[in-house]
Amino acid sequence: MHTGLDNVVIANIKLVHLLYTLKHLTDARKIYEANKFKHVPYIAGIIFCLLIGESGGIFPRIIVGQHSTFLNDDYKIWTLIVAWNFMYFLPTNLKKKVCDVLTATPYNFILIIPNEFRRGHALCASVRAYRQFANETKYFHEILTPSILGGMSQVMGGFIFPILERNLLNNHSQPSDKEALIDHLTVGHKVTFFCAFFYNLCIVESKTILQFEIDIAQWMVVGAYMVLPIFMYLKRRGAFEAFKSKT
Repeated sequence: MHTGLDNVVIANIKLVHLLYTLKHLTDARKIYEANKFKHVPYIAGIIFCLLIGESGGIFPRIIVGQHSTFLNDDYKIWTLIVAWNFMYFLPTNLKKKVCDVLTATPYNFILIIPNEFRRGHALCASVRAYRQFANETKYFHEILTPSILGGMSQVMGGFIFPILERNLLNNHSQPSDKEALIDHLTVGHKVTFFCAFFYNLCIVESKTILQFEIDIAQWMVVGAYMVLPIFMYLKRRGAFEAFKSKT
């Protein structure tokens, strides 16, 4: 019989699995939209989803000689496969309708903001993990290594997708990989590395500050992640243009 605490833990695990499924569903949507809803081979689509969705947990760990946590969690690969199968076996007209729904404003926020909540906590966990690793070895800098690798853990998919889109999906529609990458760099990438450096600097003296203060720093990072999609939406809608004209 489960206790109250056990039920909370189980609920949190199920929530994380749901968020991962939604994340990979969003990745599958990006692949089909980038490919103009043309056919994508089944295995290739799974590999694309893996590169976009899990490269942040794979490549930074390769740099420090560790295996990815993705390999330790069976549910992550299953959520990826479920999301890809759902999109793959839909007729083309339904794919377009599903993508339209996923990108519509209310549903988009319902999908994105909970995932940003997860990403904010994941960024802080990655920074702590790489900081512990840097402290245990003399080969890595205790400030730069956790900050850079922690940031990479959340944006590697964003670096890989434009190159993948140009070379494998859009048939070299952009002049170069460099231009494709630069065009896709967003405020979100900059905010991620800023938050990684901020959180790492906040926990530098973790032995001399209160856990409460560390928790505040983490929730500030999570808050920044959750506010960012709203800010970007308002920016796309031109909400700040009137303010700029007045100033």
